[in-house]
Amino acid sequence: MIRRNAPPPPTAMQTVGPFFPAILAEPALATLTRDGHAGEAIWLTGDIADEAGPYRNAILEMSQADAKGRLAGERGADKHFAFWGRAASDGAGQFAFRTVLPGASADPAGTRAPCFELLIFGAGIMRRLATCFFPPGTTQDPVLACVPRALRPRLLLRDAGKRAGLRRLHATIRLRGPDETPFFRD
Repeated sequence: MIRRNAPPPPTAMQTVGPFFPAILAEPALATLTRDGHAGEAIWLTGDIADEAGPYRNAILEMSQADAKGRLAGERGADKHFAFWGRAASDGAGQFAFRTVLPGASADPAGTRAPCFELLIFGAGIMRRLATCFFPPGTTQDPVLACVPRALRPRLLLRDAGKRAGLRRLHATIRLRGPDETPFFRD
């Protein structure tokens, strides 16, 4: 029901939704490692929520450097690593990527600390959201330095034990509210 004098609800042309079929995030796309990859294999897990609770059926695209800090297409980049993956959040807002711990990489702004860059798409999100997460203990990075000091801990992953024998780093993503994750314009 639309109230008088209320703005009309967004149309499908105004959002990146209205829904995302599961085929967009086949489980195989969430595995960035291939046999023979270099570096420490890890799980990057996370939970995504908004003020109403777990955010299900979000599509998360992750990109990162390889274990030596090289990006896709660079000379010497790991040919057994995918550099990009896609996962969907489940009914509890949980997602997971099997990847490697990235190395520091070169950037026009200076050396980038190891990080995982994420784009988030979902029903009701007006445009894709971009953010990045850093391994625990990261203090120096040109992008992290752009975030107010009080908000930087929201971009640090936490150690979360092991999953299937691999180290697990966990991201907490909040789309709105007092604990909102810092997002960037991409």
